[in-house]
Amino acid sequence: MREPLSTLVQDILPIGARLDLRDRHYFPVAQAGDIWIYDVVSNNSTTPRGASLAVTSASGNDTWLTETILGDASDVHFRRTDAGIVSVATLDGAAPAAVVALVGDLLEYPEPFYAVGAERRIIRQGSWGEDLDGDSRAESFRLEITQVLVGFETVALPLGSAEAAHFRSILRLTILPSLTANAAFTAVTTEDSWWAPGIGRVRSDTTAADSTGQDLTPATSLRIAEATLGGVLQFQPQPDGTVVKLPLVTSGLVFDRSRGVYYASVPAAAPSRGNSIATIDASSGAVRYPAAVGSNPAALAVSADGTALYVGLDGSGEVLRLALPSMQEVSRTRLPAPALWGQSLTETLSVSPQDAGVVAVSMRRAGSSPRHAGVALIRNGVPQPQMTQEHTGSNLIAFAADGRWLFGYNNETTEFGLRRIEVLADGLAERTVVATNGSFGIGWLGVSAFGPVLGDAQYRGSDLALLGRANAPGGGCRAPLAAQRLVCLQEPANSSATARHLAVVDGLNFVTLATPAYTQTGVPNSAIEIVPGPAGQVALRIGATFVNQPAQEVWLFTSPLLP
Repeated sequence: MREPLSTLVQDILPIGARLDLRDRHYFPVAQAGDIWIYDVVSNNSTTPRGASLAVTSASGNDTWLTETILGDASDVHFRRTDAGIVSVATLDGAAPAAVVALVGDLLEYPEPFYAVGAERRIIRQGSWGEDLDGDSRAESFRLEITQVLVGFETVALPLGSAEAAHFRSILRLTILPSLTANAAFTAVTTEDSWWAPGIGRVRSDTTAADSTGQDLTPATSLRIAEATLGGVLQFQPQPDGTVVKLPLVTSGLVFDRSRGVYYASVPAAAPSRGNSIATIDASSGAVRYPAAVGSNPAALAVSADGTALYVGLDGSGEVLRLALPSMQEVSRTRLPAPALWGQSLTETLSVSPQDAGVVAVSMRRAGSSPRHAGVALIRNGVPQPQMTQEHTGSNLIAFAADGRWLFGYNNETTEFGLRRIEVLADGLAERTVVATNGSFGIGWLGVSAFGPVLGDAQYRGSDLALLGRANAPGGGCRAPLAAQRLVCLQEPANSSATARHLAVVDGLNFVTLATPAYTQTGVPNSAIEIVPGPAGQVALRIGATFVNQPAQEVWLFTSPLLP
């Protein structure tokens, strides 16, 4: 007979200074529903998402988890204490009750950390509590655990990398039979684990062998593939800048560069604050509603000098001029109301860059096709007699920089003509029309230092010659203020991709300079209007098909990649 091992409970701790890195949260506080999912590498093959560690419940300092590796599940219980992370009833379910009671709770990871390279030892020894060899005597066991903080290493994550704390833990379990004829059996399990700040365990490499070095189980590596912590999915690509999302229903959106604010028309059908103009602070996203303005405001235009805001009122067929910043009414001009067609409404507005009292109005007929009712000029609140033709004309309009010319585009018939309209003392006269390869879907017309910008194309202002095209399948190009650049919609090449990008294009040679992502998770509606704001920012009107049609959200996208 072999003498049983005496009972021994011993913890041998390193001496010297410790590393207090608790503010890095290598072991983050867990919540029910948190889950870490791992790829499993074993036997020279990888099982994607073959392992998981899921928090089933959490209460106070206690957390209960289920770990599943290639279909084999086990439950574990951890407790956060002043000493660190403790495994509660460590061998419960894996050893006899006597062993579970003797081993008890074990400190898995001390906090603060012991010094790099310092070895911590845990020894538990005594009766196994069961007879394994049939001699009516219980066997003995010895459990010895050593742990070392190897150091801090850069570990690749599904997105980016992190400086992880690398621990090496070696567990040696020996079963000593009571019969001397039976040899002792020893199993040695070695685990290297890496813990990333704010995430937890991101990798572990485990081997198990007997005392002769013979593998007991295949070497297995777990590598983080996905995690959800506190309801937040980790390792998601982020926008190339900051995005402020405003659940603001708008029919029109313009930027006032003199004050650093956007003005948005809130239509009558909006859930709240209908029939008003919202003012959006470009730097903070704060929204104010200075005053109600009339029935169903839609199209907007702001003067270059920041003294006037024009509003198309779809409920009354009027064009309202407001003084800025007071929002006081200056004039109210009713559009024509032909007997055959009824009251004309505003489709788009454009203010002369040279005279805040001059505004051009592209008019439309409600419920009619074609809808175009010509382009009129209003000078200091007075409609001028000369207008452009109805039917096929300029649904979209934008003034040239010199104020002497107006550009227009027809987006409702297959003619898709781009127009150059002269500004006269008594109105407007169409002078030039050129064919484009445009479409019905083009909803915005911009102007750069070179001339009109339509879809993905830049035209020369003097003769409407095509100067070049941006490599931006989404079109919608606009010219930011004080920059020889275009900002366009860059549709994803892969239709299943969720990321959405803008394209920053050189206005001279049409080379794409940057493609900043404004979202990595898709958008509620792919129809988007770009409204250039201050340097480094654009506003995106999400869900807008045309200028004066309601959109459901406004996103302010600020990025160093934007001009």
